[in-house]
Order: sequence, then structure tokens, then C-alpha cells
Amino acid sequence: MAHGPIQLTPELYAYYQSVGYREPAALAALRSHFQHHPQLHQHTLPEAAQCLALLVQIAEPHHILEIGTFIGYSTLAMALVMGAQGHLTTCGTDAQLAEDARVFWDQSGRGPQITFRQGPAQVTLDQLEQEGTPVDFIYIDANKRGYDNYYESALRLCPAGGLIVLDNTLSSGDVINPHPAPYAQAIQDLNAKIHEDTRVDMVLLPLGDGLTVVRKRGLFS
Repeated sequence: MAHGPIQLTPELYAYYQSVGYREPAALAALRSHFQHHPQLHQHTLPEAAQCLALLVQIAEPHHILEIGTFIGYSTLAMALVMGAQGHLTTCGTDAQLAEDARVFWDQSGRGPQITFRQGPAQVTLDQLEQEGTPVDFIYIDANKRGYDNYYESALRLCPAGGLIVLDNTLSSGDVINPHPAPYAQAIQDLNAKIHEDTRVDMVLLPLGDGLTVVRKRGLFS
């Protein structure tokens, strides 16, 4: 029995990568295409993406919303496993990146089920609220300083039982810094808020850079 967290050495992490998850060929091809992008480190790690995919398979959502498209890697990870009648809306600010990613979305056969909306995350969330668009699975991976607002919008969009997943909730360890960077301070504050939030069930997984999974409670939860 383990009495504390395992230290993930480079050797152990390499082992974990070899047996810890399965990266579909379509995702590996997309990641390879963008391997020289200067901000590639910002994309959802393969292990976190496969955790997302598994959650989608379990929850079987009708409509997925992704806040933060970037290279479209996590977009495709979720789209590959959603139902034939499912739809995924992803929003981001870089239309060219999304256009490049769509080549891979289309090649996978899931392109018609993916809608890209260009614009700031909060604008898209506000528009979806105004439209009354039902969303039962939301993945947040965008501007960290906006996470609290995104979280509140997501709770309004989600029905009882809906899932909200937030990436980067350990902020490369900066959340325990007594004087964290502003983006990490925003995450630190939100982590504390979610931990005490009686509207939801939650767990923060030490996966990748921290992955928080939230389930919106119902009237009798």
C-alpha cells in the first residue's frame, strides 16, 4: 500500500506513457503536424486528452462545448468517441489554427460534427446562454484569468448531472507559491472555490498539469 504520492521520475513517466493510455493514430498525426508550433506546450497532454475521451464515453453527452481550441487536439480526442448524433462546439481566437486542425477533424470522419466559433471565450459563452443552447459536457482550457467567469457560465449552461472539466489546475506547481503569478493566483482562488462549492461534486486529478472534473449536482444530490 502506498503511503504518499509516487515521485514521477523521467523513467517512471516514460513507462507510464508506454502503458498508461492509448493515443489514436489520428491524434498522433495531428500532434506531429503541429510539433514545431512555438506554443505547443499549451496543448492538452495526451494522457489528459484520453482521460477526457473516457469521460465523454461514460457521460455520453449530446453536446460538448470546448473553451479553447488551440491546435484542435483535445477537440479531436473528444469528437472521436462521442456518439453519432453528438455535436461538439469549440471556440478559440485563431481561425487559421482551427482551419489547419479541421483537415485532421475531417480526415477522421468527425468534421461534420464539429463547429468552430471564433472569438473570446466569454463572448461565446454569453452567446450560447442567450441562444439557450443545451450543453451537457464542457471542457475549459483557455485564459486562466478568466477561469472563474468561465466556470460560472458553464454551471449555468450545464443541466444537473452535466460535467465540467478544467485543465491546468495545478499551474505547473505555481499554485503553492506564496507569491504566484497572476494566472496561477486565479487558478489558486478557483481551486479553493470549487473545493467548497456545494453546487457540485469534484475531484482534482494530478494528471498532466492538473485536471479538475466537476459534476453539477441536481435538486436531490
